Amino acid sequence: MLHVGCGRGRSVAVVQHLLFGGDPPVPGSPPACALADETRPARGCPPLAIMPIEKRVPVDATPLEHHVSLSATYAGHDCIVERKYRIAESSWVPVPPLIVRAAPADIALSFPVPEDAVGRPLTLWVQVRLAVPDEQTYTTGPVAVPRDAFLRGGIGVDRIGESDASAPVDFRLVARTARGEVVLLERQLDGARPGWNDFRVDLATLAGETVRFVFTSRARPVPGAGVDQFSFPLWGSPEVLAPVKGARRPNVVLVSLDTLRGDHVGAYGCDLPTTPVLDHLATEGTLFERAMTTYPSTTVAHMSMLTGLYPAGHGVTGPLTALHPTIPTLAELFYAQGYATAAVTEDGMISPGSGFARGFAQYREFKGESEVKTFGHVAEVVDAGLAWITDHHDAPFFVFLHTYQVHGPYTPPPEFDLFKTYRVDGQERTIGPDTPEEIRERYAYAGEVRYTDSEIGRLVDGLARLGEADRTVLVVTADHGESFRYRDGLLGHGWTVYEDVLRIPLIVRAPGLVPAGRRVRPPVSLVDIVPTVLELAGVPVPASVEGRSLVPLFRTDDAPGFADRPLFAEVRIRDTHLIAVRQGSRKWIMEADGHAGRVYEPDRDPTEQHDLATPESLAEGRAHLARYDGLRDQLARRVGVSRPGAATPDERTTDKLKALGYVH
Repeated sequence: MLHVGCGRGRSVAVVQHLLFGGDPPVPGSPPACALADETRPARGCPPLAIMPIEKRVPVDATPLEHHVSLSATYAGHDCIVERKYRIAESSWVPVPPLIVRAAPADIALSFPVPEDAVGRPLTLWVQVRLAVPDEQTYTTGPVAVPRDAFLRGGIGVDRIGESDASAPVDFRLVARTARGEVVLLERQLDGARPGWNDFRVDLATLAGETVRFVFTSRARPVPGAGVDQFSFPLWGSPEVLAPVKGARRPNVVLVSLDTLRGDHVGAYGCDLPTTPVLDHLATEGTLFERAMTTYPSTTVAHMSMLTGLYPAGHGVTGPLTALHPTIPTLAELFYAQGYATAAVTEDGMISPGSGFARGFAQYREFKGESEVKTFGHVAEVVDAGLAWITDHHDAPFFVFLHTYQVHGPYTPPPEFDLFKTYRVDGQERTIGPDTPEEIRERYAYAGEVRYTDSEIGRLVDGLARLGEADRTVLVVTADHGESFRYRDGLLGHGWTVYEDVLRIPLIVRAPGLVPAGRRVRPPVSLVDIVPTVLELAGVPVPASVEGRSLVPLFRTDDAPGFADRPLFAEVRIRDTHLIAVRQGSRKWIMEADGHAGRVYEPDRDPTEQHDLATPESLAEGRAHLARYDGLRDQLARRVGVSRPGAATPDERTTDKLKALGYVH
């Protein structure tokens, strides 16, 4: 068994009790909800129904009368109805929310559209939330309070509609003991302040006692103010921590640099000085030379990264599908072991509604102003990640950071737009408007990589300042690469399973656990990250994980079971479903039905120009396809369904997915 101890004798806090486990008290309530840009497990999240966006609604008169149908979850209950409309492609116009008492199954809604909307196409958006009582109380089961324990969590108010005048809320937390109640927290929020408000309560006076924690919220509507004064009080992810002595488990920081090609990292042979920080990390850790994604787009690949399952195993096919609740995520596995957990991500494609937030006590998502483009927020992601670590490094932590900075459009800051010339026939030429587009794009992309690399340097320096660098497993990787083969019509990603979109960087740095300067040659997959970091942290690996721990490869390339292991990737493009299989030096690209296929040797032919297919090799490829297809059957048996559930993205994410063509 790998020894994972570090920091012997140092007292560190570990999560001892998760106070809001189990089913929510209101059936149908989400286990987590968002305030501003951050999602947390919480009590008080109301059941939410987002009605399908209705387009081209005819307007014969104003106001427009419109009907929506409610399911049994909402019909007969008091409901809050929020709505807005837009004319043609203009901006959304919010309509004041309303409360419907004992809502009927069919609700008549009025939209006060202007006179000039008559005869023009109209789009309607409606969501319904169950109203909640003015006063709510949650009481935990008995909790044994350890010595030197403390309780931390957050409170917040989810307001209704566009108004800042939501009802103020009184929050009260008490410990119910054998000797009576002890008040731990009393605070009022006015409802207008966005976001979560963190608290930390010292439990020293309760040490050794068995208590029940009672969480109470009471909204104070202003008389006569109407529905704008309605609020949803939220208690976010409260937990009891206490120090333990002995070997501390290592922290884990997983960094995903969206769209970073492996061959655009210096340590992988890039001809441009793009990544001095990552190159140095590679000298301090282990680099995997042939790392491969499972799917060349963001949502599906990240679900593999965070579950250890191939797409056929986790079943998530895009941002509108959700991971089945029986499949554990990496964050859930760490959270169950007492780790503090947090994630910072960007721009909608790995949204909480798809299951990515599960297991994270805090899941923050930066959303850009553009609905279509992903300009990247790497500086904000690093700032937020370091701020969270600064506040939580008294316990072992798992942090996931994701940035779109390298993703198109390629707009590096001026100080990192460094690559202005390119070499042709031994001569340097200036990049200008007449330079072929694939060259202009590739060199601007390189500037984005250089900027992102510098921000990873800030992250590493921040960990060092906090004293955490040498007890942190730092993993830097990507979800997929990017194609610049414009003349072949291969642009961007999400369309092919060639090497330029499948090959990704994978560098692991963990002093004392991972050898420095090692380069691993056998091919590995994105699904291997979960079992690898779990083993390094001493956390059991679920039997359902399809990846394999790479710890044996830290010692030797000849570790059993790796050289000839088949690795899989896939992509769906309209009616075409392609599967790629990598085994040793050989790679197959085949249609999922096995009727057509090609065979390459990417190490000798990195642009995959020479098809080596023979009847025998194609038969071997079809055998691999049958094995991969069996993963879907295993998924159906494991979760009892043949497909995942539907995701419920928030309004901003829905707008982005609509602009990108995922929602119609």
